[in-house]
Amino acid sequence: MPRQVLFEHIPKTAGSTLHFILMRQYRETFYVNKNLNPLDSFEEFYTFPPEKQKSFPLIHGHASLILEPLLEKPFCFTFFREPVEQLLSQYHYIRRAQHHVSHSVVSKLHSLDDYLHYARDHYQDNLHTRVLARDTSWITGQNGPPSPSMDQLLESALMKLEALDLVLLTSQFDASVLMLKEALGWEKNPYYVRMNVTHEKPELRTLSPSTKAQLEEFVRHDRHLYDHARKLFNEQQQVSEEEVLRFQQRNRFFRRWIFPFYRLQVKLRNEQIE
Repeated sequence: MPRQVLFEHIPKTAGSTLHFILMRQYRETFYVNKNLNPLDSFEEFYTFPPEKQKSFPLIHGHASLILEPLLEKPFCFTFFREPVEQLLSQYHYIRRAQHHVSHSVVSKLHSLDDYLHYARDHYQDNLHTRVLARDTSWITGQNGPPSPSMDQLLESALMKLEALDLVLLTSQFDASVLMLKEALGWEKNPYYVRMNVTHEKPELRTLSPSTKAQLEEFVRHDRHLYDHARKLFNEQQQVSEEEVLRFQQRNRFFRRWIFPFYRLQVKLRNEQIE
């Protein structure tokens, strides 16, 4: 029997695009994202009997690793993104996403510097580290007793990183999804259209040296974790450049010619359900 798959979606690490891919691979899933508050999803999951908890072929979403102890050796993976890019994308996404729980506050902030103060006060710094360490303070906005230090969280995150079945990178997205296809035995090719792309974030080269230094300090623990993640990815990566180029060519055909019909099919199916 195939292992359950558990995808930990660290915010703004191409998770929406991967969600599109996963929905084409798995019919039955448990999605941790109720009203953008994972804790609501956890409460629902805890009400299920153990046999149902273990019956979902796929469990995915923000902070989903918290559910791992309830499962039997699931196949766990996540994507990592360059930490400063992730931080900037998160900031600009929250500013424009009216449904986000932090939008009403963040949209009124006057600058990136204001956001950094807000994010630190609400435990939104070093999100890669916090998520892998199963820290929930970034969800609740407050530390619970006992309050681990960031150094302690990093130590836990590094241990979890080593235990993941696959460590993937957004900067190598196409190679990463091909690695997933091989590891999980997908019959369908993981063609995709990019989803939930944040367009407003400034490019790193336009930022001043002092701003870059401030951002680097803000994600200091994530930088350490990310460097280890890249090392593991390079050790695991066995997809050839030719395979990636061939996949990209076919994916361009999918985006242009197949996806419009797929989207129409999904729309018609949803209308029938309603």
